[in-house]
Amino acid sequence: MATKQLMAKIERFKKTLESERQLLIADLAMALHAVDSTEVQRVLQKLKTLSCDEIVDALADEESQEVNRILNRLRAVDASLAQTELGLYGFCADCEKSIETDMLQRDATTQRCYACDQIHKHVIKNNKRILL
Repeated sequence: MATKQLMAKIERFKKTLESERQLLIADLAMALHAVDSTEVQRVLQKLKTLSCDEIVDALADEESQEVNRILNRLRAVDASLAQTELGLYGFCADCEKSIETDMLQRDATTQRCYACDQIHKHVIKNNKRILL
């Protein structure tokens, strides 16, 4: 029974991620309309058929902060979608324990459990490295 519930929960998160991906592609299209570049316009024409990696590669030299913000989020969403396909979604990238549901509900692309996220934030804040 727990497995069925878990599978249903993951499926809901997957749908949320897929919806966000579509919104990000639409946001990216709007942001790219403002860029006056032949290459960017070519990417824009085939945007809906490109994979995340192809989009990121094609726009690697783009300097727009808005485009880069969208691309970063698109990468996170795409990585989470790939994790759902591999059966790895919802597990902490550091300790491999389950990520708390409330954290995933706040951000479906969360990659760390609460404890590891706190350690990561502390390390970033203090510019220190963790030696394992």
